[in-house]
Parts: sequence; structure tokens; C-alpha cells
Amino acid sequence: HLDYINLMAYDLHGPWESVTGHNSPLFAGLNDKTEVQRQLNVHASVSYWLRQGAPAEKLNLGVAFYGRSFTLRNVGDNGIGAPAGGPGHAGPYTYETGFLGYNEICEKLQFEKWNHCWDNEQQVPYAYRANQWVGYDDSESVTLKANFIKRYGLAGSMVWSIETDDFHGKCGEKFALLSTFNKGLEHDEVTTTTTNEPTTISTSTHHPESTSTTEEGTTSIWTSTSTTTEEPGPIKCFETGYFRDPEDCSKFYFCEGATMHSFQCPAGLYFDLSILSCNYPERVEC
Repeated sequence: HLDYINLMAYDLHGPWESVTGHNSPLFAGLNDKTEVQRQLNVHASVSYWLRQGAPAEKLNLGVAFYGRSFTLRNVGDNGIGAPAGGPGHAGPYTYETGFLGYNEICEKLQFEKWNHCWDNEQQVPYAYRANQWVGYDDSESVTLKANFIKRYGLAGSMVWSIETDDFHGKCGEKFALLSTFNKGLEHDEVTTTTTNEPTTISTSTHHPESTSTTEEGTTSIWTSTSTTTEEPGPIKCFETGYFRDPEDCSKFYFCEGATMHSFQCPAGLYFDLSILSCNYPERVEC
């Protein structure tokens, strides 16, 4: 007779592996080839518990306020799935190799000029500089996870842990992740930050199949608008990847096996298959 089940949906990848991987991806990525690999994400974890009979109203999704870091074998190979030679360097506050609190990560981004990237398949950020690499959650990804919690009707969330948030506000707002997450859970509809220009996409040099990313602090400009179903929309999933709605260019889908995730571009934008992101209509063949 449990009151709540706290699902620790993090540490799904880390420096114990031989390639870089995100600590807590929302969805599977294109590098996830095996059935086991396709289960190492938030969506698959929550879906499994629900299929096994766990009541959604008793399930709390765990969200990490830290990242798992790696030391790259090749500084020019820095995407998700890049060869790694061990844990990343310890941070100035947590003193643990292979682990960086969000407060340490945001300072590296802001003051040490680390490169920020966004993985469109897994819907999470990562960052790198020289031979150091970290996969973590930021304000955008915790907003998406707040949306996920509400769409699946879960009880709520738990975080690990608030002392690794930016509690001094050195990078901006104090407790930036916790504040953003709370706002996301309070409101009925939450959207991610948009830029004045549509996001541009660049693909990791040595892993073209692995991830589409946005760099230098740009953000994904579309959000999921419906829960996952087996057969939503006018098309069905037969392979993993992105597909545009044949009847509405502002809608698109991400297929994960036979499961489809439905998305909607912001008003006035179309989904551009050439860059796997939303773009101005005049730049899109539709």
C-alpha cells in the first residue's frame, strides 16, 4: 500500500560506459539500436511502470539537477555516442569525477565558454569543451519533463537534488531549475523558449546518424502537443525517425519503433525535413 512511487529516471548513462550518453534522455535517440538501449530513457521507463499496473496518480517522475560527465578520446568527436576514455573532471563544489551539479555546469557555460548543444531526438542538452563532455538537464528540458508529467497524469515529481541547483543565482535566477520546474507543473500549457530566428541545426561530425543539435545557446522551438499513442495522426510508424504530417506542414511526428510522438510547430512555422526543426514557410518545401 504505497502512497507514492519515486521513479529515479536518471543515471541511465554515465562514465562507466565507453561512449558518451545522456544522464536522463526524455526519448530514445537514433544511436539507440538495441531493445535494451531503447529502454534507457524517461518515456520508456514511465511507460513500463504504467504497463505493469502502476497507478499514474501514484507515480512521481525523478528529475536530475546534475549531469554525468565524460573525458573524450578525441576532442573533434563530441556528440552523443562519441568514444569516451573515462569520467570527466571533478567540479569545484561536488568534488566527484564523472559528476557535475547544474550549478557547476551553468558556470562552465557562462564563464568558461563551453559549447551548448541540444539533441532533438532525446530532447535534452549536452555541453563540451576540449576533451570534457557532460549531459544534463536545463530549464528547457525540465519544462518538457513537466509537460510530460502532466500529459501522462502522473502524481508529480521528485528531484535529485536541490543543492546542485544554482541556489546562489550565479548564472541568473536563484534556483533556476526548481523555479522553472515548479512553474511548468503549475500551468496547463508550457512552451519552451523561442528565438527570433528559427533554430539552425548542425550534425556531429563523426556521428551523423546519432544526433541533430543546436549550438551556442539556441533552443528548440517546438513542443509536444499530445500524449503518445500507438496510431495518432494520418501516418503510422514503421521505422525510427522524424516524419512530417502529409496534410499539415506545421505538424510532425517522431517514431520510436511502433510508438509515435506528435508535435506542433509554433504558429506560422513549418517543419523543415532538411534541418529537422521548425522554419519559416518560405524556406520549407511543403
